[in-house]
Amino acid sequence: MKDSASSNRTKLFLTLTLMSLVAFIPILVGINIYINATSDEIIYSWYDSEKTNIQQGNILSSITKLQRSITKSVILKAVKVTDNNGRELIDFKSKTGDVEWPTIKIKETSSTIHREKINFYKNIYTFSTDNISVFILTGSMLSLYVLSGITIYFLFIILIFSFIIRRQTIMEEKLKSAIKLNKMALDLELSEKITLIATQVSHDIRSPLASLNMMIEQLENIPDNYRMIIRHSAQRINDIANNLLTSNQNISSVALIKNEFITPIISSLISEKRMQYRNKPNINIVFALTQYYGLFAKINSSEFKRILSNLINNSVESLVNNIGEITISIQEFESNISISIADTGKGIPLDILEKLGTKGVTFGKNNSSAGSGLGIYHAKVTLETFGGSINVTSTVGKGTTLKLTLPKEIKPSWFVEKISLHTNSKIIILDDDLSIHHIWIEKFKKLQSDSDITIHSFTEGADFILFIKSQSDLNFICLIDYELAGQEFTGLDIIEINKIANNSILVTSRYEENLIRERAHRLNLKIIPKEIARLVPIEFQQNMDNDYFEYVYIEDDKLLRVTWEILAKKNNIKLLSISNTGDFIKNKDCISKDKSLIYIDSNLGIYDLKGEIFANILHEEGYKNIFMASGFDADHFAQLPWFNYAGKICPFK
Repeated sequence: MKDSASSNRTKLFLTLTLMSLVAFIPILVGINIYINATSDEIIYSWYDSEKTNIQQGNILSSITKLQRSITKSVILKAVKVTDNNGRELIDFKSKTGDVEWPTIKIKETSSTIHREKINFYKNIYTFSTDNISVFILTGSMLSLYVLSGITIYFLFIILIFSFIIRRQTIMEEKLKSAIKLNKMALDLELSEKITLIATQVSHDIRSPLASLNMMIEQLENIPDNYRMIIRHSAQRINDIANNLLTSNQNISSVALIKNEFITPIISSLISEKRMQYRNKPNINIVFALTQYYGLFAKINSSEFKRILSNLINNSVESLVNNIGEITISIQEFESNISISIADTGKGIPLDILEKLGTKGVTFGKNNSSAGSGLGIYHAKVTLETFGGSINVTSTVGKGTTLKLTLPKEIKPSWFVEKISLHTNSKIIILDDDLSIHHIWIEKFKKLQSDSDITIHSFTEGADFILFIKSQSDLNFICLIDYELAGQEFTGLDIIEINKIANNSILVTSRYEENLIRERAHRLNLKIIPKEIARLVPIEFQQNMDNDYFEYVYIEDDKLLRVTWEILAKKNNIKLLSISNTGDFIKNKDCISKDKSLIYIDSNLGIYDLKGEIFANILHEEGYKNIFMASGFDADHFAQLPWFNYAGKICPFK
């Protein structure tokens, strides 16, 4: 647009210049005719009157008379007289300075004067007598005035035109600015209206969702997996409402990116999709997850769920007559996670496949021949904000496979990589859903016969608490649900009140909630998402005598633990340095009752047992070498006559 305007202005300038030039041509021709006529009249009249005088040799007096007869419009620039041999006899010049005489041959007719045009404002007149040749050079002041005027005129035209162009450019810029400001005002007004609508919709959605969530809490007689699906569906609606609000408040989705557990996110979404398509029994949605359990990536979970939901919907639409299979699988690589969605639909033609991922290019939504087009562009853009990518492969008649790649992240502190069991361990399960009890019992059944593991199941928190209080040792692991429908306390309450965080794992479908995570972190409590409880690896630890720790140091002060660890390394001592009693239980099979030397601080934090209480439990279990590594005096532990007092001094410094 800008180049076009500039080109138009140039054309206008050239046109005006050409028109001015054409207008001046007749004027210049007329002036030239006038100058020639005036000059001829003066010279020819002078010649006729002085011809006889010149022939008699009185050339100087004749030249003087010529000077007097010159008018203001004609200038006598120079007169030169030569003899027949070309020798100069007279060289008269006016005050204008040096004169360059052109080479002129005198015509042989002596009685006639001849004129030749030198340029626009100069003429040369020549004639000869028997003895001399005369050259008269004339000019015109009028011609000079005209040329100066023309020059000034064109400069004026250029100045005026420059002024016009400048004014036009300023007007164009003002017009563009006004259009831009008007567009910005309209966009702002539209954005404000959209934000207002989004805020209202978000508010209107949240109110019934709050009621729905409260009613879910009151549902006591539905299976936990159904309740889980309802809660996740409600949470997704809430996420959509939040996303609608934040996206119209210019809050970047990048700010909502966090390190998330990929496996349960996919598992819960697949459960939701199975419910969504339960009225289509010939569609089989498979989650093929066997070994890749603990995978984390930095994502916006609500956006990631939306991507997966759209892509699975596309795969369903690609199935012929609603018959076929959609397989979702996960693979782990050195630095990446790959999520695959494969369908047995009709596939995508190659010419369309090459364009997928471009904005505006979709396939399958309004085309009966295939699916998997809608949402590819959105998936591509969103995954790129996570540092990932998407790749689509397809064969017509066989199906389509979408591979989503995400950078792999480190596992958070709350994550349970595996459940470690020891000889004679007790597994204590607290959950109000019996189906979860069956999952755990099936997982532990293979280990029961070989390791003397016992399983105790409870659905009521009160019964669970009574059983815990009856235990004489801490050789147990509790798998506790957070949500105990219709009961006084949550699972977290029971863990905190009874100070069993070091012996417990919270198993909950609400692991994503910040309040639950923060509270678990404060208790140093691990979490297992309930959706993938069946996938958690279980390990049974058995140690030989030479695998026992020589020293065990239980101290909540990190600086003291680091000091012991440095000294142990320097002295080649096998040391277990831990901060709580729960870690002792986890490593129990590596601690000898007869040979290991156990040093325990009295104060292990507000959420753990007192050191002397734990020492008494270990003494009753048969551990022989127990030392109180406390800042208190030995008299403080007078009620423990069997103990050894060590103070804060490292025994192998």
